[in-house]
Amino acid sequence: MGPVFFGTPLQTRLFSSFIYDTGSGWLVVKDNECVDCDFTYYDHVNSASYSKGYSNYYNDELNYGSASLKGYVGSDKVCLTTTNPDTCSENFGFFQITEETGLDGLDGILGFSPAVTNNGPSFMKSLHEDGKIDKMIASFFLSDADNKQSKASNVLLGGMDSEYYTGDVRVHDVDQKYNSWWSLEMTGLGINWDNAKSTKVSLAVIDTGTSLMYVPRTEFDVFVSRWKFESGDVRCFTLFNPYCYSSTKKCAELAPKLASIQVELDHVTYSMPAEAYLLPQYDETTGLEDMCLFSIWPIDDDQNLYLIGDTFLRQFYSSYDYQNNTISFAVSVNAREGVEITDKKVSTMSGWAVFGIVCACLFVLVLLFVLVKKCTAKKSDHVETQYQAQYQPAPGNPVH
Repeated sequence: MGPVFFGTPLQTRLFSSFIYDTGSGWLVVKDNECVDCDFTYYDHVNSASYSKGYSNYYNDELNYGSASLKGYVGSDKVCLTTTNPDTCSENFGFFQITEETGLDGLDGILGFSPAVTNNGPSFMKSLHEDGKIDKMIASFFLSDADNKQSKASNVLLGGMDSEYYTGDVRVHDVDQKYNSWWSLEMTGLGINWDNAKSTKVSLAVIDTGTSLMYVPRTEFDVFVSRWKFESGDVRCFTLFNPYCYSSTKKCAELAPKLASIQVELDHVTYSMPAEAYLLPQYDETTGLEDMCLFSIWPIDDDQNLYLIGDTFLRQFYSSYDYQNNTISFAVSVNAREGVEITDKKVSTMSGWAVFGIVCACLFVLVLLFVLVKKCTAKKSDHVETQYQAQYQPAPGNPVH
């Protein structure tokens, strides 16, 4: 989340709150004509550089996962800072919101999806064409509010900043079948390195605008079974909006009991300990933690995708290269202990399957042991009977 400024003269605000979203393309802003916004942000009437309309875009409605917007397209000077002209596009097209639901508390959204026409005007492409950046690369570092040592969130346009990550950088080619999204192939999903992937879903969308991580419902159920087995303090809703939580244990108390999660993208494994996917929730009055929320949630299997949001991206620095169609990851300097990138593969069998096979083998061994014992006992009885029959003395004759 960060600022966006509009107009000539530049309209500055004390607080500017836009979601920087790799999962969408448009820049959208609450216009002063908005009739049902909680507040308005942009006053196009008082900008000397404003024009209604932009290129061949005629949208009057946009829909997001949690928001619906109505309005029209305009263009103006747009900047990400008030001091650095290299963050400004002198004439950029965006969507002016006149009616909305789902954007409470926000001024708008700035899209960073791939620069394809269907996604709307691309801010990265505009900066590059204006000569403001040499490389069309956007890199994201997300802060961790529950880590007192965390650096503040940072977005760098034009490259990567090694100050915000450690170790090697892993580069992945974007899946071109879904070029409207920053998408990769999901080749594995694990819990404590045991297989949790049971669907044929392979599309993973990397989305800074999604606060959680979503997996197919069938695979979420595998996580739920494991979490409940590992701790009796875990509670999960299973209907409507399923999620898991604990109201009896703090996240710090739960984390050591719960398994790590592995996300395998293009056969590279990104592993996160439980501490990375548990989110403390605080009472508004006391400020004390009153619930521990699991930040991995389900999505219907028929959606045919994984949404890899901030649960994952807080642990891994991410970089999006528009010209080479790649996504790069490295371990964030804010990452929790135990976060790693490795070529180690998630098991192709679930932990329960392995457990079942071991139990079955033990059962077979016990059964064989019992059968052998019985056969040995019967053989001994038979030998003793033969012996007694062979040497049984005749009645009335003493044995000397």
